[in-house]
Amino acid sequence: MVTQTADRRLLWHPRLDDKFLVGSSSQITLYEWDVKTSEIKHVTSKHWQEPSVCIAWSPDPAFDDLVAVGFGLGKVDLLRLHDAKLPRGSAFSNGAALSGGPSITLPVRYSRPCNALAFCPADPNYLAVGLDKVRSDASLVIWDVITATATLSIKSPTQLTFNVPPSGAPPRPQPLIPKGDIASRTDPRVLQQLVQGDMVSSVAFLPKSTTLLLAGVSHRWLRLFDLRNPSPTVFTAASKVHGIATDPFDQHRIACYGDGIVTMLPRMASTSKPTT
Repeated sequence: MVTQTADRRLLWHPRLDDKFLVGSSSQITLYEWDVKTSEIKHVTSKHWQEPSVCIAWSPDPAFDDLVAVGFGLGKVDLLRLHDAKLPRGSAFSNGAALSGGPSITLPVRYSRPCNALAFCPADPNYLAVGLDKVRSDASLVIWDVITATATLSIKSPTQLTFNVPPSGAPPRPQPLIPKGDIASRTDPRVLQQLVQGDMVSSVAFLPKSTTLLLAGVSHRWLRLFDLRNPSPTVFTAASKVHGIATDPFDQHRIACYGDGIVTMLPRMASTSKPTT
């Protein structure tokens, strides 16, 4: 769940643990709530120079410390917070230096704000990125970040790594998202590029699906992309879309909001009739 104000974003742990992130345009801070004492403890912080716009927390059960941060010029950084922990006894309020953990950048071809990020709950290797519009490029990009393994590996006593399945682990959830018809010079981690000539303000994968992706387009359209084919099928419903919420218990029930209106869509299809 994401709660957002003009200059703060709060993200609860994606697997309902007792941790949460608070992000601003220049910093992200991880806190932990002690259930026994009701104390909120500062765990670690990470800061940057370029203003950020959006943050997503990976739901991968293999680790708790991977976040994606979208910036005002369009790039997305994948950050591990493990090495950013302050030394025991450090005082956060006295200006102590914040160390940097491993990170990797997902670049954008043409600079414009990154508006929205969403990891896929069914396969957290998929990351959807929503961007402002630009005449000669797509505004919705689907990345497969599993190839970031080597860069984001942390050498520690427990040998934490980024999404490296142990020997004998089950294969990735099916179906896999196929690679679309994209330019040969495009980053090989990009699987599909969608939405030409419009801005994408919000994105969300359906909870139990690897290939069904929702996107708010130009604040006026809610679109569902079926990514099982290189040329996705698209269903559209007219609605005010500044944000999207999915129901973890019923993946066919969707809500979106905008201009003071909340819209419920019990079934997303080309003939959907929203209720407000």
